[in-house]
Amino acid sequence: NRVNIMAENKFEQLRNEGFNSLTNGTYTFTNELDVSIGSPRSATYTVTTPVAGQKQIIIDVFYAEKNQTRTLQYRSLISELGVAQ
Repeated sequence: NRVNIMAENKFEQLRNEGFNSLTNGTYTFTNELDVSIGSPRSATYTVTTPVAGQKQIIIDVFYAEKNQTRTLQYRSLISELGVAQ
């Protein structure tokens, strides 16, 4: 679905930025969601450092679909040496 593709693209973008550019915190990227995704909609990603040399990225997406609020969460790890999924 469109939300899965969007999350995959966001992970890829963050991986391409590189480990050292990932700063712990929560960031909003609602403006990057496709307008065809039900409104209201919002998207954030959170970067944490669970252990030295690893960054965990959690993407949360909230949107409306068929009069219900959908919440999807995706997780990935990026290490200094590469990607660990």
